[in-house]
Amino acid sequence: MMRGRSPAADAEDVASGSSSLCSDSSYRSDGILLDPAIDDILSNLSSDSWSDRHDGLIALQSRLHAHHQLSRSDVKKLTDVMTRLFDEPHLKVLSVFIDTLVHIVNTHSAQLTDWLPVMLPRLFTKSGSDSVVSLHSKMLQAFDVIRDGFACEQQLNIVSKYIVESPQIVHVKVKLSVLNYLHGLCQSMDTTELTNTIVTSTAIVIIIVWATKLKSVDIRKSSMAGSNRIPSE
Repeated sequence: MMRGRSPAADAEDVASGSSSLCSDSSYRSDGILLDPAIDDILSNLSSDSWSDRHDGLIALQSRLHAHHQLSRSDVKKLTDVMTRLFDEPHLKVLSVFIDTLVHIVNTHSAQLTDWLPVMLPRLFTKSGSDSVVSLHSKMLQAFDVIRDGFACEQQLNIVSKYIVESPQIVHVKVKLSVLNYLHGLCQSMDTTELTNTIVTSTAIVIIIVWATKLKSVDIRKSSMAGSNRIPSE
């Protein structure tokens, strides 16, 4: 007949099992990951629950703050998931996402060059959304960090392609974001980096049209404001 196991032995096995389950990640009392494993972060970021996505971003920030270097394969997995977060509908999650974007660019820009052609246009497009009005300063910080973190020539090419290949850009806020970004970029570039290509030449033509229309809108608004001050007969 088999001998029965003592309660102490059973408790030891349970503790051992729990330890193995939590070996990759540690948790705070509120459930936020303290020493998060990438797989846990990816799982949270891919969740249908906005609170899980929020916690996943906080966990990723925690990992980046702890100076954990991510492997190239981990960065690829993260950016694939984070691309979807540009369409995040929950403002609280979107706010943390932009903060996280700044952190990961600051710490891993060398591994993000392949993602830049995705990240920068998506950020431009997002800047035209009414949902980011309250996040204006964070958006500006993200643009500044990206502009400082990558080769100027690559950025110029990406911005030019975005202008040329996105004729549907009709939102004034998006156009202003692109123009302001391009202005800051060109100011930081050496003249030798300003190469004249078909794409950049076409982009310049489009920019001139944009500037003319934006100026006309401003003039029209000023004229309307001025006319409202004139007493009617």
